[in-house]
Amino acid sequence: MDICVLGLPKSGKTSILKVIFQRMGPQYTMMLDPTLKIEKITKNFGSYLTLNIYDFPGKYDFKDATPSEISDIQNCGSMIYVIDVQDESFSEAITYLIECMKFIHKLNPKMIYNIFLHKTDAEAFAIDEKKADFVQNIKGAIKHEIDSTDLKNTQLDYHLTTVYDHSLIDCFSKVVQKVIPNINHIVSLLDSLMGNCKMQKVFLFEMISKTYLASDSAPVEPQNYAICSDMIDVVLDISYIYGVKSSKDSLGFDKQTQSVIKLSDSTLLYYKEIEKYLSLICIIKEQDFDRPFLIDHNIEIFRQGLNEIFKSSKK
Repeated sequence: MDICVLGLPKSGKTSILKVIFQRMGPQYTMMLDPTLKIEKITKNFGSYLTLNIYDFPGKYDFKDATPSEISDIQNCGSMIYVIDVQDESFSEAITYLIECMKFIHKLNPKMIYNIFLHKTDAEAFAIDEKKADFVQNIKGAIKHEIDSTDLKNTQLDYHLTTVYDHSLIDCFSKVVQKVIPNINHIVSLLDSLMGNCKMQKVFLFEMISKTYLASDSAPVEPQNYAICSDMIDVVLDISYIYGVKSSKDSLGFDKQTQSVIKLSDSTLLYYKEIEKYLSLICIIKEQDFDRPFLIDHNIEIFRQGLNEIFKSSKK
């Protein structure tokens, strides 16, 4: 369950990972030094999953790949290729993308390819029609190049991202979900939880990075993800100040931690810990939250089911 991240120099690869996994302020990413060697980030999602992310140097030359680096690529289930949309010409980025895909496809034909059209905070992307035209143009240019290779039947998933809003982590979450074993069973569990408790939406979050490992099967509205992401910041800040810390790396909350935030339209956000740094955030109407002990009971059943799913995937 690993991911490799590639692109041209200054495309924003390292900035993406720093913002997600080190909570770096976007304003500081402009001062990052270029990535000169492959850097590995290991992220634990509770005790269930371990994800390795490999940040490759800009325009990495695969001819220089060592046996261990080739092995790392083979173990990856998904590739993120970052394109700087503020660059005036995309020809070099597309040429290198094809080079990456050709090399990786020989090592791992089952690789999932994700294209991050990054830095969409530019003024040119403020108008939806212009944004849609740009996406269609770059998709067409990439398809034209791929059709002349043996990769013409390869699927590419496109994502519009920027470090300045929630789109980045939302899109990264969708990439992570593609490499999670038995993800469909987890979604089914969340659907059952949502239906039994009359919830409007439910997410399974990793607290530090704010990536969500899964949600129910209904489409994710950006505003729902954004408001749940903001709730995590509130819970972390309050727990860090007032929570009881059991160790130096503790953030002051445990499996008993829960929180409820009421919005102006009488919708509630309900946070419930599943295990260390892994939590559910549920969106539910206030009138349907009249028996929270039953909701907690159903969440406990979900937690037990989640344990069984991941136990079976490790066999």
